[in-house]
Amino acid sequence: MSVSQNDLLSQAKQLLLTASTELDFRNVIGRAYYAAYHEATRFHDSLPTRGKDPSKTLGMHAELAFRLQSPTIPQSDPRFYKSQNIGRHLGWLHEKRVKADYRLRQTLAKSESEEVVARAARLFELCSEAIDAGKRATPKAPPV
Repeated sequence: MSVSQNDLLSQAKQLLLTASTELDFRNVIGRAYYAAYHEATRFHDSLPTRGKDPSKTLGMHAELAFRLQSPTIPQSDPRFYKSQNIGRHLGWLHEKRVKADYRLRQTLAKSESEEVVARAARLFELCSEAIDAGKRATPKAPPV
């Protein structure tokens, strides 16, 4: 049985309902981030060309956010600015996930996990809008 990014976001939302400890908040953030990461990957893979390569070596998660913020599709393409916005959201979410997973001495409040889940859900909306815009912008081949 495989798991989808929608399943990860649903789990993050479900965990948030009962989250009461900092460990719970950190787990919510992780699930929400990975849901958003996989959804952003799905959008990036739907583009006709990859975003620009970063000038320095980045981890694969930061690289995806960079590529989304630096699309190589024409500015006239309705997905251009949507890609930049998705990349900004993903970058912000990545920072929160790094804090949740690695900065254990920094306190995390429930409000942060709530904001991460809300931003991840917004990223899903943006990706759906962008993919739909791409379908409308891409001319269909005439029937043979």
